[in-house]
Amino acid sequence: MYNPHLHIIVNKPISPDQGIPDDGRSYFYDEALFLYRPYQSTAEAIAYLPLSIPRWRKGHFTLVINIGGALQPDGSFVGGINTEYWWWDNQTDAGLIEKYPSPTSNKETFTRSADFSKVFASSKLIDKILFEPANDINLQIGTTLAGDEILFSTPISAADPQPVTLFKKVNGATTWYFTGISFITNITIWYAN
Repeated sequence: MYNPHLHIIVNKPISPDQGIPDDGRSYFYDEALFLYRPYQSTAEAIAYLPLSIPRWRKGHFTLVINIGGALQPDGSFVGGINTEYWWWDNQTDAGLIEKYPSPTSNKETFTRSADFSKVFASSKLIDKILFEPANDINLQIGTTLAGDEILFSTPISAADPQPVTLFKKVNGATTWYFTGISFITNITIWYAN
């Protein structure tokens, strides 16, 4: 359970000079490993910041929750996506929601086993893309079949797939070409609009 007394208690904003969250509630503090890490589930976040102490859930702070990954003994994760959550308009357990929600209209999931092209609508803002290949691949994304204008040749690990954060706005209806896919690959695209 979250314990504010394990942290420096302040009543003013702070600026950390280390790789730590600026709010002790944003990450799970592992007392055995003496480190901050993303929560491994919404259930862990809800248990760590219990409803019985609602003030710990107030303040519109971000909680980082790893979705789909496997927590390792050293506190790291294999796979998954670190996703921002918050208690937006109430402090109930059900009130913990994704900060930038990805409903069906904002998230698209499909599978490919070979190179492919995709047309994106004008003004679409692409946040991130997760490629989960059956075997390691070397991926390129371009605006031409042999291009790498969007993403230069990048290795994607089957054992530890990480999302490719692009945050790129599409100007006009545009075709993107995804090359280097030679194995069955699950693909998820998140849109910011």
